[in-house]
Amino acid sequence: MDMGHCFFYKKETHPPVQTSKILQKIKKPYDIVFVFFWQGMLSFQTIGRLYDKLKCQFVFYCADFSPMSGGCHFIKDCQQFKTGCGCCPAFGSLNPNDFTHWNVMYRKRIYAKVKPIVMANTYMIESFMKKSYLLKDQKLQYASILLDLDRFRPQDKEKLYAHFDIPKWKKYIISFGCQSLTDERKGMSYLLKALDILYQSINEEKRSQILLLFIGNNGIQIEHQLKFDYKNLGYLPISELPNFYSVSTLFLCASVNDAGPSMLCQSIACGTPLVAFEMGAALDILRGYNTGYCAKLRDSKDLAKGVLSILDLDEEKYQKMRVNCRDMAAKKCSKEALVNKVLEFIK
Repeated sequence: MDMGHCFFYKKETHPPVQTSKILQKIKKPYDIVFVFFWQGMLSFQTIGRLYDKLKCQFVFYCADFSPMSGGCHFIKDCQQFKTGCGCCPAFGSLNPNDFTHWNVMYRKRIYAKVKPIVMANTYMIESFMKKSYLLKDQKLQYASILLDLDRFRPQDKEKLYAHFDIPKWKKYIISFGCQSLTDERKGMSYLLKALDILYQSINEEKRSQILLLFIGNNGIQIEHQLKFDYKNLGYLPISELPNFYSVSTLFLCASVNDAGPSMLCQSIACGTPLVAFEMGAALDILRGYNTGYCAKLRDSKDLAKGVLSILDLDEEKYQKMRVNCRDMAAKKCSKEALVNKVLEFIK
């Protein structure tokens, strides 16, 4: 893996877990095989042999770019997925018939046999899958991420101030985070610039009421660039994420090349408005739904404008936005929503 590219295995005939071990676990027939993640287990060889055994409908839910490429889960700015891969920039390859192209040809045969339904959000389908050599002729269906809404739900904000040791005078909590805060795809340079613009556009009193609350690895590398008071929580277990979102006034996301991120859906499920660029999951849960502010892609000034627009809301309008967030999560991300969507296109 290099910055912006990621492979979990290199060749389709060498999956992370032996196909025979997975097949041994299948003891009965099924109507549908639903594949969420490939990491650490599956390759297209596994899919092909599972289909040979079960002969049922397969559904791929795309959490990243892998199903449309030669094995790369994060493609950076590479466009080779449109022509069948090869000359892979992740490995500095100049060979049009390298292992990524071999993988694409292998995957093409499996797609022709299995004929899966491929589910993804609007951004992934319109921006990538319809242009993909592998997926442009497959059955594509729109869907949002699946969440456990019993886990991701609004928590008691008053108690969470004490839980995170946040001073009471911090009226506005701007949260952000990702697995790695130095990952280029997560757009941290745009986020930091937006925070600087915000800092310059408000008075000293309002500045003093703002706390930046952030999570993720490598956070210490950005601390020196923060002008607002901040609290770096580092890595948080998933059990703490609902508390993290619920204590926040808004969740700020600057991802510029992302299939999600899932944090957008997690945030609205906890009733916390979003400010994000117009890409990824934001197109389906944020743009035009009064769940926050959808900024122009890579425009830090517009991102800052979105943050200020939420900070300036009166209490009634802000609470209405929080209700809209939770309602949108139930409509788009609940188990019921996914089941209904699957049944709809299976029929």
